[in-house]
Amino acid sequence: MRALVDLLAPVVCLGCGRADAVVCASCRRPLLDGARLRLPSPCPAGLPNAYSVAPYTDVVRTLLLAYKERDAVGLRKPLGVALATAVATAARSDLPWALVPVPSTRAALRRRGFDPTHRLAQSAARQLRRAGADAVVVPLLTHVRAVADSAGLTADQRRINLHGALSATRDRRGARNRFLILVDDVLTTGATVAEAARALRAVDLAPTAAATIAATQRHHEVVRPGLHKMRQDDYGAG
Repeated sequence: MRALVDLLAPVVCLGCGRADAVVCASCRRPLLDGARLRLPSPCPAGLPNAYSVAPYTDVVRTLLLAYKERDAVGLRKPLGVALATAVATAARSDLPWALVPVPSTRAALRRRGFDPTHRLAQSAARQLRRAGADAVVVPLLTHVRAVADSAGLTADQRRINLHGALSATRDRRGARNRFLILVDDVLTTGATVAEAARALRAVDLAPTAAATIAATQRHHEVVRPGLHKMRQDDYGAG
């Protein structure tokens, strides 16, 4: 229903509310920057190199919350392009790519009715294929126990809360002979992505990189600027 309302309502920028586009050129600009390696401090053990396009502040935060909490379908394309940029920078391999989304918790799925990260991973994979890459989404991970809401938890508390919460599915055929890249919307303490990596390693799958749209400001360690950048005209169906 929310998605239908968004489609029928007058078109305004979901970032600033002023323009006659779902995302105006000014609000879109942070999503078109090249991805960078951004690591949290402290960095949790087992966290793969994690690349993101933008800090999780201002308009980027507004757009991500609109997409996740309001199911603003018009944001799927620009956010998917941003995630594709991070994936293309993280995937330094000649192998085909497998995007492995970090799944939403069961409580979040019940509340929202959809998994925003899985949808964004699908959008990013479509953008990458349009650019000539062999990229697919392989949903290997599932929650096996409930976790507490991470809001307000410290980095150590998040790590303890999440440890053992994820498991890899039995069907791993889609991951064979592919470069595995964990994908999520935002990297905060890194505990969620580190737990996802642990779950994959437990079944002898090796994610060597992670890609997110944004990283919180605690990720002050920014090195190795991304070499890949999706152009504005790379926006396609998705």
